[in-house]
Amino acid sequence: MARQPRTTTVPYFKLDAGQFIAETMGLSAAAVGLYIKAMCLYWEAGCVLPAHDVLKRQLCVRTQRDREALEDILGTFFEDGRHERLDACLAEVQKFSQQQRERAQSRHRKPEPKDESTDDDF
Repeated sequence: MARQPRTTTVPYFKLDAGQFIAETMGLSAAAVGLYIKAMCLYWEAGCVLPAHDVLKRQLCVRTQRDREALEDILGTFFEDGRHERLDACLAEVQKFSQQQRERAQSRHRKPEPKDESTDDDF
């Protein structure tokens, strides 16, 4: 399978293990797997969920039980197709990247030439 190019600047996102365990407590192992894979697909696409039919195909959702688990996950963690924590994480990454870019540019800027002509030359 050909690998698709990344749309985010980094190949990882922060995952608070305690928060993840707390929010997935009581979900089946299959539902937790669907959730973490949906998070990864969302991140890789630049914090946008793929179309519903594409998402089901990418997550290998084939049974009624899987469909119900996916609908529950989407309704619980991806309200209006957005994942609040991952969106915040991407904003943080982009802000840090912009700061780093500005620092690098300031180090490599050529100093502006000094205007050595003065009014005293006349």
